[in-house]
Parts: sequence; structure tokens; C-alpha cells
Amino acid sequence: MNRRLLMILAAGLMSSCGGSEGADPAQCADGKDNDGDGFTDCDDGGCAVLEACGGFVYNGVEAGGAGDADADADADADIDTDTDTDTDTGSTGVGADLVISLLTVYPTVASPGSYVDVTYSVENQGVGPSGATQIDFRLSYDTIFDAGDSAMCFDAVPVIPALGYGANLVSCPVPIVAPYFYNLVARVDGLNVVYETNEFNNDGDTPLTVTP
Repeated sequence: MNRRLLMILAAGLMSSCGGSEGADPAQCADGKDNDGDGFTDCDDGGCAVLEACGGFVYNGVEAGGAGDADADADADADIDTDTDTDTDTGSTGVGADLVISLLTVYPTVASPGSYVDVTYSVENQGVGPSGATQIDFRLSYDTIFDAGDSAMCFDAVPVIPALGYGANLVSCPVPIVAPYFYNLVARVDGLNVVYETNEFNNDGDTPLTVTP
């Protein structure tokens, strides 16, 4: 596994223990180990995912930023409001099967209008490469990704090869909602631009409490 990909995944797994380097982009060029994990600047997983340090990483290949030009073109700012179906509107990625293999959020308790760091990994379990797509993040009363959730943000996901995987870290704003024990829910390829062998395994969730 690529060293930078390992650092990104480690940043997500360690997020419950403390803040990640790169919460302030200036930390990624100050020569300091701001989160005490033994890594500094772009060698730290929290910074490695930022555009200045190379961005999205998958299968040992750096895609750059939040995705390549094709991914950016497919990443529409409009969030999908439909539940996932078994019929795609696109035709890319025949034989692909995208799943969210890691989803963490830091901090796990936040107030409306603040930002949280979301670390995720997408795996292609299929026998063919996926097309470029996006992953959407929402705030939900339950663990189900649906139209009743509050949109938070999205991220472009570039082409992932067969049996490959990718990871990134994005900062998402917490919607203006009443205090509650919510869940951050995610769906990869919610716009259905990738033809997958399984259209019902694209979701993930992790707890996120919103305080006054």
C-alpha cells in the first residue's frame, strides 16, 4: 500500500484520539509535528490529502487535488435527493463495484456552522475500473441516506481500478440543525454515473453529535 495512502487512513483511524494536522493549512508548511503523531507537513496524513500535498491517493497513484478533470466534470454541486436504485443513468465503469470501506469524522461532537474533518476510503470490489464519480455526505437522524437528510458536502472521486481503493480527507460544514445524536451518512456514486454490479452497497455512516 502507498505510504501516503497509509497516512491518510491512519489520520482517520486516529481522529478519535486528537485533532489532525492540516486543520489549518498553514500547519502543512511549518515544519512542526502539530498533532504529535511523529509526522510533519506533507508527510502527515492530515496534510497529505490537501491539494498542495498531492490530494486524493489511490492504489499507489496520486490523482491530484479532489480529483482529475474528468472527476471534477462529473462532480455536480447539486446533491442527489433520490434513494439508490438498481438502474444507472450513466454507462461508465462496467464491472465496477464501489463501497465505502472507511468513514470517520473529527470531532465527533460539533456545533451548527462549524466544520468537521471527514476521512473516507472507497474500494472498488469489481472486476473492472470505475468511472469518475463523487461521494456525498449528509447529516441524518438515522443511518439511512435519503432525501430527509441535511446536505453537508461532497468530494470528487477519480477512476479507481479493479480491486483498487482510494482515500481522502474533506472538511464539511455542520448544517444549522437542532441539537441531537445524529449520524454522518455518505453515499458514493449517488448520482449513478457508474454502472455497478451491485447498486445497493454504496453507503456508510458514523456518529456525529450536534450540540447547541
